[in-house]
Amino acid sequence: MENKNNLLKSAIYDQFQLNNVFIDLYTKLLKCYSSKLLHSETQMLDENEIKKLLRFADLLSYSPYGWQKTIAQQIVVLLEFIYKDSVLNDVIKRYERSVLSNCTNYIGLNCLDINYSPDVLSFMDQESTKSIFKIGFEKDDYFFENQKEIFDSFDKYQAVSFSAPTSLGKTFIIEMFIKSKMIENFKGNFALVVPTKALINEIEKNLIEVKLNNLLHEKKYRVVTSPNDLFVEKDQDSHFIFVFTPERLLYLLSSFDKSIDYLFIDEAYKMSEHDSRSLYYSESIKMFQKKNPESKIVFSSPNLENPGIFLKNLNVANKSEKRVNYSPVNQIKYLVETKKENSIRVYNEITNELDFVKRLEPKFDSLDFIFNQSKDKCSLVYCNGLEKTIEKADVFFEKFKEKLEDVPELVKLSKEIQEQIHEDYYLAKFIKKGIAYHVGYLPNSLREKIEQAFKKKLIKIMFCTSTLMEGVNFPADNLFIFTSKRNTENMDSLSFKNLIGRIGRINYSLYGNVFLFNLNKNVSSCTYKELLDSSPKVEKLALDEILDEKNKDSIINPILEKTFKFEKKDKIDAETYKSVANIYLNELKSNHESEISKRINAGLSKDQLLELKEYVSSQELSDNMEISPNQFFNLRNAIDDNENPLVYPIPHKNKDNSRMTVEYDELGNLLVRMSQIFDWDFYEHGDLNSNSLRLTTRLLYEWISSKNIKTIIQGRIDYLSKNHLPIYVTRHPPLYEHYDDSLKHKNVVIRDVLNFIENTILFKLTNYFRFVSKQMKEKQGVKYLDNDWYEYIEYGTIDPLMIQLQRIGYKRDSARFIVDASKKGSNHPFLLSGKTSLTSFKLDLQALKHCGDEETRERTDVVLINVPEVFIK
Repeated sequence: MENKNNLLKSAIYDQFQLNNVFIDLYTKLLKCYSSKLLHSETQMLDENEIKKLLRFADLLSYSPYGWQKTIAQQIVVLLEFIYKDSVLNDVIKRYERSVLSNCTNYIGLNCLDINYSPDVLSFMDQESTKSIFKIGFEKDDYFFENQKEIFDSFDKYQAVSFSAPTSLGKTFIIEMFIKSKMIENFKGNFALVVPTKALINEIEKNLIEVKLNNLLHEKKYRVVTSPNDLFVEKDQDSHFIFVFTPERLLYLLSSFDKSIDYLFIDEAYKMSEHDSRSLYYSESIKMFQKKNPESKIVFSSPNLENPGIFLKNLNVANKSEKRVNYSPVNQIKYLVETKKENSIRVYNEITNELDFVKRLEPKFDSLDFIFNQSKDKCSLVYCNGLEKTIEKADVFFEKFKEKLEDVPELVKLSKEIQEQIHEDYYLAKFIKKGIAYHVGYLPNSLREKIEQAFKKKLIKIMFCTSTLMEGVNFPADNLFIFTSKRNTENMDSLSFKNLIGRIGRINYSLYGNVFLFNLNKNVSSCTYKELLDSSPKVEKLALDEILDEKNKDSIINPILEKTFKFEKKDKIDAETYKSVANIYLNELKSNHESEISKRINAGLSKDQLLELKEYVSSQELSDNMEISPNQFFNLRNAIDDNENPLVYPIPHKNKDNSRMTVEYDELGNLLVRMSQIFDWDFYEHGDLNSNSLRLTTRLLYEWISSKNIKTIIQGRIDYLSKNHLPIYVTRHPPLYEHYDDSLKHKNVVIRDVLNFIENTILFKLTNYFRFVSKQMKEKQGVKYLDNDWYEYIEYGTIDPLMIQLQRIGYKRDSARFIVDASKKGSNHPFLLSGKTSLTSFKLDLQALKHCGDEETRERTDVVLINVPEVFIK
């Protein structure tokens, strides 16, 4: 009987999208909202139309379809905006409370602060339902119905995969689950995998300072963001919440001998992208299951039609998939077009049509439009690409700087940027006026402060690259999109939905506006209309694409030829092919069959397969999927070479005994040797090929010598100024200019140095040195190296005290501040005698809390919660 009722209910609600009265009223509502938003000729609904819309909204709020609940919310929220000062406002608020309650959007109710009391029976009914979704251990937090279903599934099933709109709060569900287990006195370990270091920092700060706080010490848990074996091994009494990228998780799993009970893969759609990063996901999950066969895995993704795809190759007893299409916030989308006609049209979610709203002035200026729409609101501007993003921000600043007042709090942040980066850095002058840009290479501490300033609505306009899609949360009212490209490719539906889902964030607002610019200079072949119409993406695992019949020869031939030199084909790069081949060879050697070996073997003859088996049986293979057999062979030979073994240079005290240093020439020789061992001229491009090693040596030397970023940048500027060398002004298309000390060229150098530190040093070189250190440990039969250059590069110093401080949670600049102050005999020697199980020192808490460095004070609060025993209070 219940199934029949559900079928009847679904049949009834299926008709809504065919109801002409509803369609006409909804279309008129969008136009009324748009006319008020855009200050065009005002269109109004009459009282009867408003009441009809409210009744439709009330009915839709009971729908079994999430998207119809979202439409119900949109109707009442937009009506409340349009008729805030109308005599009908009380009626609208009554329906608004009812609709949001029916959608279990209690966070939205709190956000709106609706001062309306329903009748007693309605109030009792709403409060009874509300109590079901109350998070018992949180003061004022509630789950949405879908959130609670997902939360409950984590313990019910061994593997869960779910997808939901960006605004549903997927990471919040995971954080609340971890907190609930801790409150229940669960004694185990959690791992949360995210795609970027920026997200690691955001989640770490949120877990320690907001979500868990004193619970960490009370329940003996620690949040760990770096896979440092020594730190984890020394702390035998604690349980851990690891927040890692997939590469860091894989490194941890290779040595961590305790169980990890829950593995959460956030932004799991990254497993479907055509790069080697997707293989890190699959390999870390494979190793996780091998070491923790009974543990649970959760995949979280945005806007996928088939989230169950990630459960495909798991060997688990019971699993569940769930797709949610309810969004607690709405995005109103506009196409602003001058390419075909000068108009603004609003996208109608019911009809999938773009309805005319307003004719543009003949001399329409997109920057004027952004400025006018951003008054008293916070806006994001998506430009795609570092150069375009910074250029657009600069043009905007120059155009409107006289109209914008300096913001006192941001003047202070501007000085910090000048002190940490450079006096002439564009960002420092922009930010005083409430303008900023958000790019992946900014130092963590500054990026966090910029994000916080935006959340406080001090920064009004933020220009962004595709890092905006990586899960960083910005409570913006408007999003302006200048291109349908992501990097060099057209955006797919998933990227597009993920991008626009950044607007209108629960806890801040229930709706936001998205403006898609299709201007004369926009040459995108992928139209916005196609993206707006697109359904949730049906995802394929990256391996399915990589191992497709048309691509298999790109893997098989270099393996059979024993060259292991792969080439890019279509969307799949050489590095990805190399990684798949290395995984395959290891599986062949260990007689382990997976989807990779099955598919590659299917493309081989019996003789070819036999030949490869004989080959791998006689070879030592690396377990690092980025190191090919010939690279591994070269490395082992170099380490075993009796006459000229590969060794790390040994640090020593500098002339005045003030700090540790290394010989510059020894570092240069080490990089030349590694370049030959790993054949960087073939496998790497740009900063690691032989033509660039001189620059790489210089910047790496300064990095591990603990120099601050500003000093490194200024050194590069001085060198270029002295020698008038050519620099890349743009990469796409490539444009060289001879350095001339102009503001423009200084900012190009700043961009390139910051990008080098983030991508070449902290990603590429860190990975290579991590692998070399591992082989050296195996050769010496030790767990730890006394002279581990992987750590020097990872932490940006050869000073052992700075390394220890970063292990317990201080950032590099704060660690250097603490060490330098103590070494200089400051009135506040922050490092005190004594030691703990984790450090060779203790810290003076009161001195640190009153020190002259704001970042150190703020970071001390975080470390105090997570590692309290290192402080003397």
